[in-house]
Order: sequence, then structure tokens, then C-alpha cells
Amino acid sequence: IVVCYTPSPLLEMKNIITIIAITLSLSSFGQYADSSLHMKAFRMYQNDKFDSAVIYYKELLNQQIDNRDDYYFMQLGKCYFELKEFEKSKKSFLNCLTVVDTVFKNNYPQRESCFGLSEIYQLENNYEASLHILELAEAKFPHRKICNAGEFERKMILNDKFSFCFEKLNMIDSAIT
Repeated sequence: IVVCYTPSPLLEMKNIITIIAITLSLSSFGQYADSSLHMKAFRMYQNDKFDSAVIYYKELLNQQIDNRDDYYFMQLGKCYFELKEFEKSKKSFLNCLTVVDTVFKNNYPQRESCFGLSEIYQLENNYEASLHILELAEAKFPHRKICNAGEFERKMILNDKFSFCFEKLNMIDSAIT
């Protein structure tokens, strides 16, 4: 006696649904892993473990999963700055300025990168370049205010950065203004 087994259409449908469910769970796991990688990078940065944060931010840039390259370049620049690797920091900040902010459209990473570049130029005693990059921050990457929250403090900090550069360039009237 030979018994032939032919699966019912219902059983085949169950197999297809199982395969789809496994595929979907694996793809969502990949997204969770990316989120986890982002959180690891951020935690390392927050805990002053800048060497480790650099590794994670570079990995996030290599994966090209989301449209946050500007943010990752800014964070890399900040990490390198803290590690006193100013040339790498400068390169990361400059890379950030070339990325168009398509996600939040608030230019926050680009503006912060301008401020980071300004600090590096001041350390190099290149106050003209520092002043130029601060002007770029104001012209091309303006601050987006939300109900004027912190507006006074923001203006004070920015004016302090400008006046420092003016003073070092011996432009005392501009520094006072």
C-alpha cells in the first residue's frame, strides 16, 4: 500500500502566513537593532566615553538606514572635539554642513556644527574664520524658535561668541555693540 500525502490548501496558507510572520519579525528586529545602536552611541556620548561613541556613530553612518547623517556627523565632531582630535572634528563638522536637513528641517545639527567649528577656529587663533562661520550659522542655519523659549539666553550666548571674535580682531566698537 502506498500512501500519498497532498497538503490541503488551508495547511499551505498556514505555512505562507508563518513565513510572512517570521520575515516581518526579522525586519522589525533590524529596525530595533538600529535604534539600539543609536541609543548606545548616545549613552556613550552622555557618559563621556567618546572613543566608543565614535565607533557607534561611524557605524550608523555606514549603515545608511535613516536620514540622520547630519546629526551623526555633528555628534562625531563633538566626540572628536572632546578627544582633542581637532582636525577630525573639523572634518566631521564640515561634512555635517554639506548634508541637507531633510528630516526635521530645523538645521539644528548644521547650526551646532557651525558653533563647533567656531570654537576650533578660536583655538587655532583664526578669529576671522570663526567670525565667518558664526555669520554663516545666523544666515544659512537660523535658530528655529518655539514660543520664544530661551530666546534671551540664545542671543546672549551668540553675542558673546561674536564679541569675543571682534575683540580678538581688535574691532572694539563691534565687540561693544
